[in-house]
Amino acid sequence: MIQAIFFDIDGTLIPYGKDTMPESTIKALWKMKEKGIKLFIATGRPPNSIEFARKLFPFDGFLTANGQYCFNEETLIFEKYIPKDSFKQLLPYIEENHIPILCALLDKSYRNYQNPNSHYDDCWPIIDLREIMDENIIQIMAYVDEKDDALFLSHLPHCKSARWTSAFADIIPEEGGKDRGIDRIIEHYGIPLSHVMAFGDGGNDITMLEHVPYGVAMGNASDNVKAHAAYVTTDIEDDGIANALIHFGVLEKVI
Repeated sequence: MIQAIFFDIDGTLIPYGKDTMPESTIKALWKMKEKGIKLFIATGRPPNSIEFARKLFPFDGFLTANGQYCFNEETLIFEKYIPKDSFKQLLPYIEENHIPILCALLDKSYRNYQNPNSHYDDCWPIIDLREIMDENIIQIMAYVDEKDDALFLSHLPHCKSARWTSAFADIIPEEGGKDRGIDRIIEHYGIPLSHVMAFGDGGNDITMLEHVPYGVAMGNASDNVKAHAAYVTTDIEDDGIANALIHFGVLEKVI
């Protein structure tokens, strides 16, 4: 019996370029809530950029920053930050090579350079990153080619890439990931892993799709992501979430 389901946001709950969920997804979420199933967000977004999603539906909890900050409306469940010593080691390298990065704190985010490839430029102020090197940085977004991930990480010890796009890499602590975040949340709620389902479409979803027994890749996911899922459903806008729930018998029908 499914007791908890984790949903990525972009490309899973909400189509890229839009700010609302498909009607079938909304109806499915309400039906599952009525059945007492716990419903969670599991996103690479930092906590300060999910307010719009929190307003769409009363989710039971939130796994943010690829598992580094997990909470519900009542309490903080888990937090883990980029090691401060590691970040200080990184600064000379990115300055010397003029590498644009975005640093997410809990309540605000910052960048070091003007980057024409970033759609966050209007809301993330440019600062000297030395100003925040003693702050709790929950995640770094590094604008480096995928082939350069290893080189970048060699200057940032005890961290790893949770890349989901060719544009940039989400950098998190090496023991992090959505799979680890799921473990923290279900432990908090006393839910066994054998009763957990997850939906995703990006590269940073692979660890959680492999980790849970019911890992569902959206039809719009890449072939690589689909290869790590227990089931591949239809596209997000072709009732993908609803169809998977019906396939696994979580719901009999949605509409």
